[in-house]
Amino acid sequence: MNGQINRLKTLISNNNFSFDNVYTFLSGSKSNGKSYILYRYANSLSKLKNVLIVETNNNKLNYITDIEIIDSFNKFDRFRYPKKGNTFLFNVSEDNLNNFEYFEKILHKINNEFAGFFDLILINTISGVDKIFSPYFRKSQRCFLISKTDPISIVDIYAVIKILINNNYLNDIQVIFNKVDSEVEFIEASDNLRKAVNHFLKREINIVCSIPTHQIGEEIVTNFVENFSLLPSY
Repeated sequence: MNGQINRLKTLISNNNFSFDNVYTFLSGSKSNGKSYILYRYANSLSKLKNVLIVETNNNKLNYITDIEIIDSFNKFDRFRYPKKGNTFLFNVSEDNLNNFEYFEKILHKINNEFAGFFDLILINTISGVDKIFSPYFRKSQRCFLISKTDPISIVDIYAVIKILINNNYLNDIQVIFNKVDSEVEFIEASDNLRKAVNHFLKREINIVCSIPTHQIGEEIVTNFVENFSLLPSY
Protein backbone atom coordinates (compact mmCIF):
# COMPACT_ATOMS: atom_id res chain seq x y z
CA MET A 1 0.00 0.00 0.00
CA ASN A 2 2.79 2.46 0.90
CA GLY A 3 4.47 1.73 -2.40
CA GLN A 4 1.28 2.57 -4.32
CA ILE A 5 0.83 5.78 -2.34
CA ASN A 6 4.42 6.85 -3.02
CA ARG A 7 4.03 6.13 -6.73
CA LEU A 8 0.82 8.17 -6.79
CA LYS A 9 2.57 11.09 -5.06
CA THR A 10 5.32 10.91 -7.66
CA LEU A 11 2.74 10.91 -10.45
CA ILE A 12 0.96 13.94 -9.01
CA SER A 13 4.12 15.98 -8.50
CA ASN A 14 5.78 15.08 -11.80
CA ASN A 15 5.87 18.30 -13.82
CA ASN A 16 7.05 16.49 -16.94
CA PHE A 17 3.43 15.65 -17.74
CA SER A 18 1.71 18.09 -20.07
CA PHE A 19 -2.01 17.49 -19.93
CA ASP A 20 -3.34 20.76 -21.26
CA ASN A 21 -5.45 18.77 -23.70
CA VAL A 22 -7.00 16.35 -21.20
CA TYR A 23 -10.61 16.80 -20.08
CA THR A 24 -12.29 14.51 -17.56
CA PHE A 25 -16.06 13.98 -17.48
CA LEU A 26 -17.60 13.06 -14.13
CA SER A 27 -21.06 12.56 -12.67
CA GLY A 28 -22.34 11.98 -9.16
CA SER A 29 -24.96 9.46 -10.26
CA LYS A 30 -26.07 7.41 -13.25
CA SER A 31 -28.49 8.41 -16.02
CA ASN A 32 -27.31 12.02 -16.23
CA GLY A 33 -26.26 11.75 -19.88
CA LYS A 34 -22.52 12.14 -19.22
CA SER A 35 -21.36 9.50 -21.68
CA TYR A 36 -23.77 10.62 -24.38
CA ILE A 37 -22.54 14.23 -24.16
CA LEU A 38 -18.89 13.15 -24.19
CA TYR A 39 -19.25 10.85 -27.20
CA ARG A 40 -21.32 13.32 -29.22
CA TYR A 41 -18.74 15.99 -28.49
CA ALA A 42 -15.88 13.69 -29.51
CA ASN A 43 -17.67 12.82 -32.73
CA SER A 44 -18.10 16.49 -33.63
CA LEU A 45 -14.41 17.26 -33.07
CA SER A 46 -13.01 14.24 -34.84
CA LYS A 47 -13.67 15.75 -38.26
CA LEU A 48 -10.65 18.00 -37.71
CA LYS A 49 -8.84 16.55 -34.71
CA ASN A 50 -7.44 13.29 -33.44
CA VAL A 51 -9.50 12.59 -30.33
CA LEU A 52 -8.67 9.86 -27.81
CA ILE A 53 -11.38 8.63 -25.44
CA VAL A 54 -10.07 6.87 -22.35
CA GLU A 55 -13.03 4.78 -21.31
CA THR A 56 -13.42 3.50 -17.74
CA ASN A 57 -17.17 3.05 -17.96
CA ASN A 58 -17.43 0.00 -20.22
CA ASN A 59 -19.76 1.74 -22.67
CA LYS A 60 -21.28 -0.17 -25.55
CA LEU A 61 -20.37 2.50 -28.14
CA ASN A 62 -23.95 3.29 -29.07
CA TYR A 63 -23.12 6.98 -29.31
CA ILE A 64 -20.50 7.15 -32.03
CA THR A 65 -19.51 5.70 -35.39
CA ASP A 66 -16.17 5.34 -37.16
CA ILE A 67 -14.14 4.77 -34.01
CA GLU A 68 -10.73 3.10 -33.88
CA ILE A 69 -10.18 0.74 -30.96
CA ILE A 70 -6.77 0.77 -29.29
CA ASP A 71 -6.27 -2.56 -27.53
CA SER A 72 -2.72 -1.80 -26.49
CA PHE A 73 -0.57 1.30 -26.82
CA ASN A 74 2.44 -0.99 -27.18
CA LYS A 75 1.02 -2.26 -30.48
CA PHE A 76 -0.58 0.99 -31.67
CA ASP A 77 0.89 2.35 -34.92
CA ARG A 78 0.05 6.04 -35.21
CA PHE A 79 1.66 6.23 -38.66
CA ARG A 80 -1.35 4.37 -40.05
CA TYR A 81 -3.24 7.64 -39.53
CA PRO A 82 -1.29 10.33 -41.41
CA LYS A 83 -4.27 12.69 -41.57
CA LYS A 84 -6.14 14.36 -38.74
CA GLY A 85 -9.78 13.53 -38.16
CA ASN A 86 -9.89 10.27 -36.18
CA THR A 87 -11.57 9.12 -32.99
CA PHE A 88 -9.75 6.51 -30.91
CA LEU A 89 -10.98 4.53 -27.93
CA PHE A 90 -8.91 2.91 -25.23
CA ASN A 91 -10.80 0.84 -22.66
CA VAL A 92 -9.31 0.59 -19.18
CA SER A 93 -9.99 -2.96 -18.06
CA GLU A 94 -11.99 -3.54 -14.90
CA ASP A 95 -8.97 -5.13 -13.22
CA ASN A 96 -6.97 -1.93 -13.69
CA LEU A 97 -9.55 0.71 -12.80
CA ASN A 98 -7.99 1.37 -9.39
CA ASN A 99 -4.43 0.44 -10.26
CA PHE A 100 -2.25 3.51 -9.65
CA GLU A 101 0.84 2.00 -11.27
CA TYR A 102 -1.04 0.92 -14.40
CA PHE A 103 -2.58 4.33 -14.96
CA GLU A 104 0.79 5.98 -14.36
CA LYS A 105 2.25 3.88 -17.18
CA ILE A 106 -0.60 4.87 -19.49
CA LEU A 107 0.05 8.55 -18.75
CA HIS A 108 3.75 8.10 -19.49
CA LYS A 109 2.97 6.30 -22.74
CA ILE A 110 0.57 8.98 -24.01
CA ASN A 111 2.80 11.84 -22.91
CA ASN A 112 6.12 10.51 -24.13
CA GLU A 113 5.40 8.38 -27.19
CA PHE A 114 2.30 10.03 -28.64
CA ALA A 115 2.91 13.69 -27.84
CA GLY A 116 1.20 15.85 -30.46
CA PHE A 117 -0.68 12.98 -32.09
CA PHE A 118 -3.79 13.16 -29.91
CA ASP A 119 -5.18 16.69 -30.05
CA LEU A 120 -7.69 16.05 -27.30
CA ILE A 121 -8.00 13.33 -24.67
CA LEU A 122 -11.39 12.80 -23.06
CA ILE A 123 -11.59 10.62 -19.95
CA ASN A 124 -14.99 9.06 -19.31
CA THR A 125 -15.23 8.05 -15.66
CA ILE A 126 -17.61 5.67 -13.94
CA SER A 127 -20.61 7.56 -12.58
CA GLY A 128 -21.12 7.67 -8.83
CA VAL A 129 -19.60 9.53 -5.91
CA ASP A 130 -18.00 6.33 -4.58
CA LYS A 131 -16.42 5.63 -7.99
CA ILE A 132 -14.32 8.80 -8.28
CA PHE A 133 -10.66 7.84 -8.79
CA SER A 134 -8.29 10.79 -8.34
CA PRO A 135 -5.59 9.93 -10.94
CA TYR A 136 -8.20 10.31 -13.67
CA PHE A 137 -8.72 13.99 -12.88
CA ARG A 138 -5.61 15.20 -11.07
CA LYS A 139 -3.79 16.11 -14.31
CA SER A 140 -6.81 17.22 -16.33
CA GLN A 141 -6.94 20.78 -17.57
CA ARG A 142 -10.68 20.82 -17.01
CA CYS A 143 -13.22 18.63 -15.26
CA PHE A 144 -16.75 18.63 -16.65
CA LEU A 145 -19.36 17.59 -14.12
CA ILE A 146 -22.68 16.48 -15.62
CA SER A 147 -25.76 16.72 -13.42
CA LYS A 148 -29.52 16.95 -13.49
CA THR A 149 -31.27 19.68 -11.51
CA ASP A 150 -33.23 17.66 -8.96
CA PRO A 151 -32.17 17.96 -5.28
CA ILE A 152 -30.61 14.49 -5.09
CA SER A 153 -28.47 15.16 -8.17
CA ILE A 154 -27.37 18.50 -6.71
CA VAL A 155 -26.26 16.77 -3.51
CA ASP A 156 -24.34 14.18 -5.56
CA ILE A 157 -22.58 16.72 -7.75
CA TYR A 158 -21.69 18.78 -4.68
CA ALA A 159 -20.07 15.64 -3.24
CA VAL A 160 -18.04 15.21 -6.45
CA ILE A 161 -16.87 18.83 -6.28
CA LYS A 162 -15.85 18.26 -2.66
CA ILE A 163 -13.78 15.24 -3.69
CA LEU A 164 -12.01 17.30 -6.37
CA ILE A 165 -11.20 20.07 -3.90
CA ASN A 166 -10.10 17.68 -1.15
CA ASN A 167 -7.70 16.12 -3.66
CA ASN A 168 -6.20 19.56 -4.38
CA TYR A 169 -7.63 19.85 -7.86
CA LEU A 170 -6.88 23.49 -8.73
CA ASN A 171 -7.93 23.69 -12.38
CA ASP A 172 -11.31 24.63 -13.82
CA ILE A 173 -14.42 22.90 -12.50
CA GLN A 174 -17.18 23.13 -15.11
CA VAL A 175 -20.77 22.08 -14.40
CA ILE A 176 -23.26 21.17 -17.13
CA PHE A 177 -26.89 20.72 -16.20
CA ASN A 178 -28.52 18.16 -18.48
CA LYS A 179 -32.17 17.19 -19.06
CA VAL A 180 -33.43 20.59 -17.88
CA ASP A 181 -37.17 21.24 -18.21
CA SER A 182 -37.20 25.03 -17.73
CA GLU A 183 -35.01 28.10 -17.31
CA VAL A 184 -36.39 28.64 -13.81
CA GLU A 185 -35.32 25.12 -12.88
CA PHE A 186 -31.82 25.76 -14.25
CA ILE A 187 -31.39 29.10 -12.44
CA GLU A 188 -32.55 27.66 -9.12
CA ALA A 189 -30.24 24.64 -9.35
CA SER A 190 -27.29 26.82 -10.40
CA ASP A 191 -27.82 29.27 -7.54
CA ASN A 192 -28.19 26.52 -4.95
CA LEU A 193 -25.04 24.72 -6.08
CA ARG A 194 -22.95 27.90 -6.32
CA LYS A 195 -24.02 29.07 -2.86
CA ALA A 196 -23.24 25.71 -1.27
CA VAL A 197 -19.82 25.44 -2.93
CA ASN A 198 -18.91 29.05 -2.12
CA HIS A 199 -20.06 28.85 1.49
CA PHE A 200 -18.79 25.43 2.54
CA LEU A 201 -15.90 24.74 0.14
CA LYS A 202 -14.73 28.33 -0.50
CA ARG A 203 -14.42 27.70 -4.22
CA GLU A 204 -15.83 29.18 -7.42
CA ILE A 205 -17.32 26.94 -10.09
CA ASN A 206 -18.38 27.67 -13.65
CA ILE A 207 -21.85 26.70 -14.83
CA VAL A 208 -21.16 26.05 -18.51
CA CYS A 209 -24.69 25.62 -19.81
CA SER A 210 -28.00 23.85 -19.46
CA ILE A 211 -29.15 21.25 -21.96
CA PRO A 212 -32.95 21.07 -22.30
CA THR A 213 -34.63 17.70 -22.07
CA HIS A 214 -35.79 17.85 -25.70
CA GLN A 215 -32.33 18.45 -27.19
CA ILE A 216 -30.65 15.50 -28.86
CA GLY A 217 -27.64 14.78 -31.02
CA GLU A 218 -25.96 17.74 -32.67
CA GLU A 219 -28.17 20.20 -30.78
CA ILE A 220 -26.41 19.13 -27.60
CA VAL A 221 -22.97 19.61 -29.13
CA THR A 222 -23.91 23.03 -30.49
CA ASN A 223 -25.24 24.12 -27.11
CA PHE A 224 -22.17 22.76 -25.36
CA VAL A 225 -19.60 24.36 -27.65
CA GLU A 226 -21.37 27.69 -28.08
CA ASN A 227 -21.53 28.21 -24.33
CA PHE A 228 -17.91 27.31 -23.69
CA SER A 229 -14.83 27.19 -25.90
CA LEU A 230 -13.59 23.64 -25.40
CA LEU A 231 -11.04 23.42 -28.17
CA PRO A 232 -7.47 23.63 -26.91
CA SER A 233 -5.33 26.30 -28.54
CA TYR A 234 -2.65 24.95 -30.86
